[in-house]
Amino acid sequence: VRPAARGSVTLTSADPCAKPAIDMNYLGRDADVKALLFAIDLCREIGDAGASPEYAMA
Repeated sequence: VRPAARGSVTLTSADPCAKPAIDMNYLGRDADVKALLFAIDLCREIGDAGASPEYAMA
């Protein structure tokens, strides 16, 4: 999976011990949102499929 959106890391001060501001921007592009929704639907389909008779416990 290669997200289309890019995050950023910004320095918050000149202090080297200060934590940077991190913006992951996970869902910054429509393509990323669509990919996430597709993955969720796929996981639901797999979960609803039930066990394969080959592996089902009797």
